[in-house]
Amino acid sequence: MIGQKPLVTDMRIHTLVLLLAAAILAGCEVTAQTPPPHKLYWENADPGNVLGYRVYCGNATGAYTQNWNIDGEQNTEIVLTTMGLADGQHFCMVTAWNFVGESDPSNEVSFYTMGGDLQQQAPAAPSNLQVM
Repeated sequence: MIGQKPLVTDMRIHTLVLLLAAAILAGCEVTAQTPPPHKLYWENADPGNVLGYRVYCGNATGAYTQNWNIDGEQNTEIVLTTMGLADGQHFCMVTAWNFVGESDPSNEVSFYTMGGDLQQQAPAAPSNLQVM
């Protein structure tokens, strides 16, 4: 049936509208739930010897154009929406620092943002393509 909507989708929308109407008529408050913010998170590999962290991000692997200083050994995360990242793909890593210097970099992570928050990434490439 080309050009027709699936019946299941129509029934789901109809059911949702009826449920919302019933909730409103019953005096229930209908609110949208906000999902928790997405974060970059890491673990402290050297407890007692860290004064803070630096998060480095850029638009290409290994090419970091922005960084954020995070004071305190226990602060091992940063909320993506507070970073001011432009929409698109980002590559980030983190280092630890103290008065002596800065550690080697952590592993690098890659993610996409839209409107400052995390978005689904493109799927991984298929593998083992063959002619049979």
